Amino acid sequence: MAVNKKNWGILGAGLIASRLAKAISQVKGAELYGIGSRNLEKSIKFAEEYGVVKAFGSYEELCECPEIDIIYIATPHSFHKEHTLLALKNGKHVLCEKPFALNVNDTEEMITSSKEKNLFLMEAMWSCLLPGMKKLKEMISGGAIGQVLYMEADFGFQAPYDPTARLFNPVLGGGALLDVGIYPLSLATYIFGQPESFKANARIGATGVDEVSTYNLKFENGVIANLSSSISVETSHSATFYGTEGTLHIPSDWWKMKKIVMTNGSKKEIDTSYEGSEYAFEVQEVIDCINKGLLESPSLPHSWTRNIMSLMDSIRAEIGIQYPEEALS
Repeated sequence: MAVNKKNWGILGAGLIASRLAKAISQVKGAELYGIGSRNLEKSIKFAEEYGVVKAFGSYEELCECPEIDIIYIATPHSFHKEHTLLALKNGKHVLCEKPFALNVNDTEEMITSSKEKNLFLMEAMWSCLLPGMKKLKEMISGGAIGQVLYMEADFGFQAPYDPTARLFNPVLGGGALLDVGIYPLSLATYIFGQPESFKANARIGATGVDEVSTYNLKFENGVIANLSSSISVETSHSATFYGTEGTLHIPSDWWKMKKIVMTNGSKKEIDTSYEGSEYAFEVQEVIDCINKGLLESPSLPHSWTRNIMSLMDSIRAEIGIQYPEEALS
């Protein structure tokens, strides 16, 4: 059977773009056709390194290219809405890097536009699509460790301090919550749904973004989740679920979901490893959904993205973070 090939374009030529470029090369039926940057030389260099067919010196030219079917948005958070709307305006399906947007209002605008234009749109929350995540959810719902009462997960690293860099710059949507806090929040909500209540705390740095933040969630079924993120200190990078009959532990780096260690009287390792890039699963998901004529992923639906953004909005309100763009709107 012939493969329905999809041509991809990447908008933005930074580190995350290079990771997706490698993933696209590993997926049958996907070709990286275009790379777009505001700097043509940067695009050309990227194209040469990753075997991209065409290099563009502007995002507009990339999105206007008739050969491209899907655009991956790889720019900083604060540009996600603008660049997603640009791609949709030009008739392209979109995979948008996480976090999907700065806030839920921007999220709604992006989702509405995709539906109006009958185009596919998904947040690139790749860890939720890994085999290990599906296995974890299956084990918990199946009572592998009895009734889960508590979980903890973290994602923290020490970034070189630069007040102008994306991580520390509020103009670019900086801070631990949106950059890496979204990972443990996604883990908890993917397994247990939207929390009924939460408490949040943060250490606000000199630039006005959260350099360390913690989130204590309570779910309708009584589960409590203690989560944290950081861009200033290294943390354990592990996740653990505690049940009435044992524990499920995902060692560092838990978001890659390579194995699950179950302890319930004895210790057992469940291999959930995979070949190739962890990002290949989201590339495959986009292609499969588009080939089925879907406008959203059943695994990562718009409602799930909307809920995550709404939760992060509420957390930011509690810890006192507002981005300059929001103050002006």
